[in-house]
Amino acid sequence: MKERINSVLNNLQNSKIFEITGDPSENKNIVGNLNREFDIEFFQKLDRILNYHKELTTYPRSVNYYTAKYESSRKQILQSKNTDGEKLKLVTLWEMQELMFGLVQKLKKMVLNTLNILNMKNDNHIKQLSYNQQQMFRDSRTALLYCSEDISSLLISLERWVDTE
Repeated sequence: MKERINSVLNNLQNSKIFEITGDPSENKNIVGNLNREFDIEFFQKLDRILNYHKELTTYPRSVNYYTAKYESSRKQILQSKNTDGEKLKLVTLWEMQELMFGLVQKLKKMVLNTLNILNMKNDNHIKQLSYNQQQMFRDSRTALLYCSEDISSLLISLERWVDTE
């Protein structure tokens, strides 16, 4: 996903659509703003989740450290488990479900927001670009549509995963 989004943003930058037809952002750097937003709001958070998963699966702290924040119903479920290994497996499942579901929802909003920005450019705007620039812009929009569909499918899978708990 990271490569696809970076490719979309690179194509947008290279299409020069916003430089030629107008940039709606305050600082006139919409592609830079989008790059920064995807980096801060998705890629960095994904890296933190992956590091957290690594912690939970390779060098975990005590189970009590992770479970202190859980409501009583989850604590009761954990108490029914016989070993710390079983408890930690359940904690890992709950933590990853919650973090990933929230992150993927955020990614969906960001992709749709980017599509909305691109959809502000009409055919008259696109005709101002060279053929190669037009193709890069169209490819960006198409790739974002596919990303959006893939993210929707991922959200459905995550919802099913959470429901299997």
